[in-house]
Amino acid sequence: MGDLLAGVGLFVAVGSAAAALVWEPSRRRSAAMVVALALIPVLILGDQWRSAEISDLRDHAARFVALGVVAVAVVAALTALFRRNPLLLPLGVVAAIPFRIPLHAGGEEANLLIPLYLVIAGGVLAAAWSGAGRRDRTRGQELLPKVLAGVLVLYALQSVYSEDFSRALQNAAFFYVPFALAFVLLADWRWDRRLLVASLCVIGAEALVISGLSSWLTRKAKHQIR
Repeated sequence: MGDLLAGVGLFVAVGSAAAALVWEPSRRRSAAMVVALALIPVLILGDQWRSAEISDLRDHAARFVALGVVAVAVVAALTALFRRNPLLLPLGVVAAIPFRIPLHAGGEEANLLIPLYLVIAGGVLAAAWSGAGRRDRTRGQELLPKVLAGVLVLYALQSVYSEDFSRALQNAAFFYVPFALAFVLLADWRWDRRLLVASLCVIGAEALVISGLSSWLTRKAKHQIR
């Protein structure tokens, strides 16, 4: 991807995410979120097209297509699930945050927040499908989204003269833009007692499962050593 085209794409993605942060729930906000979401994989693939990791995937076309089909299927399922039961969206974000998926390509390994990305994508599409959202913020709470939007725009402007534009683009595509979309989705909810308790239950259940699995793996490893 040419530097000019990559720069334009970065500004559009960041600008769309920033607009979604400050706009009220509406179809134009949903459209901005979809644009930002759609540009994330485009920017990453364009920036890394000649890298060893992407080249390895391109050399194994069946694997590349299979990953894409699985991702689309999961996002479609999550979109339908969130439309049927909207409360599962914030709980899904809370549940997905701790997990990274290791991807092996080109002799390298990258631990990506793929579960979180899929949940965010499903949430964005569910919100776009309904064309509306909910927002009940105080005057003070309205300031934070504007500050975050300003930070996003400032980061995009600074990336223009960065010594490592590729790294700046990756930071925006992997972190800043998706996290901004997640913030928009979560900020639409009233975090009352019910939602907080449900989130605590999700975190507690994950902690129990992970600690139990860790203990089992530790015992298994000790047994093998003996």
